[in-house]
Amino acid sequence: VPSAPSTPTSQDRYTDISACSHTAFASANGDASLPSCSSAHSSYSACGTSPLEVSTLLKQIESLTEQLTAAHAKIGMWEQCMQQLLNCVMLSPDMNDMYKDECSALIQQALSSLEQIEQVHYAECSFPSIPAEAPRIHLERWQSLAESEWTLRWAPSWSMQVSFEGVQFVHFKCLLRIYDFKVMGRLRLRASGDLSEISLSFLELPRFRLKTECSVSWGSVPLPLQAFLESAIHQEFRRWLTEYMVAPKEVVLNPPGFQPKQGLTDEDVEKAKRAVELARQLSLAHEQS
Repeated sequence: VPSAPSTPTSQDRYTDISACSHTAFASANGDASLPSCSSAHSSYSACGTSPLEVSTLLKQIESLTEQLTAAHAKIGMWEQCMQQLLNCVMLSPDMNDMYKDECSALIQQALSSLEQIEQVHYAECSFPSIPAEAPRIHLERWQSLAESEWTLRWAPSWSMQVSFEGVQFVHFKCLLRIYDFKVMGRLRLRASGDLSEISLSFLELPRFRLKTECSVSWGSVPLPLQAFLESAIHQEFRRWLTEYMVAPKEVVLNPPGFQPKQGLTDEDVEKAKRAVELARQLSLAHEQS
């Protein structure tokens, strides 16, 4: 007497559906190493799933793929928007002038603290504002403009020159060039709705790199001292980042172009006068024509 067909258990059904789903997913992603979509339909009886169910599954995969592509496009749009915001607002010529003052003071402080350095003559900074050098950022977490996190990679063509003199066995005077800055880390950004206040902090100490070149005017600077100077400057920047910009600490910026007007300045009055005079000249030229 032939035995009655066994009833599939829940585990058997799960295995069948999983196998068929795997086949359909491979077909949707064009994986030649796995059975094709037609194979999935022709073997539906082996999978225990009907052709209608396979088609439904494929449509769901296609829909999810489209949603994922749209989400990536939206994130890319936000990343481009924030890159432009960072460059236009936080790396504008006015803001870069402020950074110059801060970095000049930082470098002079770092070198003046070394016993080999007798005098720092000057520190000059070249911090151009170039759109192509805007920081590269990728969104990690978005809550609102007031709270977001980004992975930042930045390599500007900024440079600094420092003139100083000192003694290391012999007296020397040299010009130190600092260049090839590179910063990479995870950044938290908090901004007010009108962008009048922007707060920045790294979640942990970022990776930071710089290079130096030493040109000796007179005397000689031993190579170990040159390496020591580069290390001292690197450590000073590292100290500043740790002290002021690594969470929970944060740097608060107030971009001048986004601050509310408190009243008319003399410059505002002069601009208004020039605008009125220009309007008169244009009006007169129009009447004469």
